[in-house]
Amino acid sequence: MRYEISAGILLYRNEGGKRLFLLVQHAKSNYWGFPKGHLEGKETAEQAALRETQEEVGITPKLIPGFIKRTSYMFSLHRGLIFKRVIYFLAEAPNDTVQLSDEIKSYIWLPFEEALKKISFRNLKKIFSSAERFLQEHKESLILNP
Repeated sequence: MRYEISAGILLYRNEGGKRLFLLVQHAKSNYWGFPKGHLEGKETAEQAALRETQEEVGITPKLIPGFIKRTSYMFSLHRGLIFKRVIYFLAEAPNDTVQLSDEIKSYIWLPFEEALKKISFRNLKKIFSSAERFLQEHKESLILNP
């Protein structure tokens, strides 16, 4: 069995008093989720998440301190079993400008309820829901863009 570690970011922005989340459709698998990718070299998970977000959607976000979630799963690829661990962070986008890489087929900015319905995997829905709760609980202490 092979082991992999990836990191990603749940990205949001504020527009007209509403919080919108960026979902991406991955080109290879067509699932809807968030920008993420493998750690390279001696990168930390945080560094990898920021780099992958920049590479996949062209956004350099502002990480929100205090939110980090982990998930793991197994899948089969080329006749081999892979155990994958993914570490997710939460970040605010400076604007709505997105520049997709070849790894991403499509993207959409959605409010929480619509985004929750569109996310492909149950474990990712749980992490996403915890991010929304975190933002609700910390809204007074977070400095959000107007």
